[in-house]
Amino acid sequence: MITNTFNIFYNDTVKILSNPQNQFYIWGAGIMGEYVFHHLKEKSFPIQGFIDTNPDKQKKLFCGFSVLDPDAITWTDSTKIILASLDYPDGIEQYLQSLGKKENLDYFFSNTFLSVYMMNRHQQLYLHHINVNITDRCTLRCRDCSLLIPYYTSRHEYPLEKVLDGLKKLFEVTDYVQEIHLIGGEPLLYSELPELISEIGNKYRHKIGELAIATNGTILPSKELCQTAKAYNVFFTISDYTSSPAFPIKVDIPALLQYLEMNEVVYRIGNKAVWFDFNNTEKDSFSESSEVYTEKFQKCFFRNRGLYLDKLYYCQHQYGVMRAELLSDDSDAYLELSNSSTADKMHLLQFELGFVPRGFLLQCQQCNGFERLNHHFVDAAVQLDSKNCK
Repeated sequence: MITNTFNIFYNDTVKILSNPQNQFYIWGAGIMGEYVFHHLKEKSFPIQGFIDTNPDKQKKLFCGFSVLDPDAITWTDSTKIILASLDYPDGIEQYLQSLGKKENLDYFFSNTFLSVYMMNRHQQLYLHHINVNITDRCTLRCRDCSLLIPYYTSRHEYPLEKVLDGLKKLFEVTDYVQEIHLIGGEPLLYSELPELISEIGNKYRHKIGELAIATNGTILPSKELCQTAKAYNVFFTISDYTSSPAFPIKVDIPALLQYLEMNEVVYRIGNKAVWFDFNNTEKDSFSESSEVYTEKFQKCFFRNRGLYLDKLYYCQHQYGVMRAELLSDDSDAYLELSNSSTADKMHLLQFELGFVPRGFLLQCQQCNGFERLNHHFVDAAVQLDSKNCK
């Protein structure tokens, strides 16, 4: 049943992007919009221009186009939008819906659009974002860790050869991944991180848009790691929890940034004062119908997949809940890349776009959801005593 639903969605989307009467605009004159534009330009897909609500960007040139105010657009049934804005996606959706526009008919999130377009026009599997877990070890014991690592009965540092085998299986099927982040735990604790970066860089760098290491900023990377990151165009994404009122640890973020700059390593930093409250520990918090959970799953729109050795998880939070033994195994939650019957381009595309057999994941029954649904927050990086950890 879910395959039929996917086929209908896929074929309907192909008709829309193949219709020469349709005019496609990219909403978002920023980093993501520029990336989407150049990716489509390389494939000769016509874009009419850029839209942005930021008055500082409007009427200025961006990628050769004068950025438009959405109120200046003549909206017709042929006007199609590719959403590529990192800011206020909910507000953009509300604006489009107020015009009677519908998702996957009149507007598309960029990752959905690119995935269907690349498969249909070029027979290439395009994935948006994959977090590759390399270790459960961490320098922190965060009460509300989205992966629930402090609650695992055992923690692992995944052997280098097994991590590489999982990546090999992924790229045997996948042609391009827009973003790959190496995560933990704290990945800077991974003893073979420079070797891992070198292997990825030599074998797969041409198939990866952005390659990053996600760190909590509590330790400095080694000189060797900095040199390797620079050689393979790897940047650090730093979560700064020092503005959280509940974070008790002194972390010298300016010193870390100075160190990275001295070693010519690119970084991005995010100020994390609050986190989403996923409702980590309450079982069966909601009691609804399958239709309600399916709608919730579709609206949640968790865009980051998680690679754990040879299993690709749709939702990393569900992986964490399963590892913490708060939920039994849910085979709908992952694809086994070593299984040749499901590890092909169309199965992975179906999975990437959220077409899972049940229509939702078991964790949806107790989770508050992600950014499009979740309005519950907690102070970031609240620390547990060791007696509260497994």
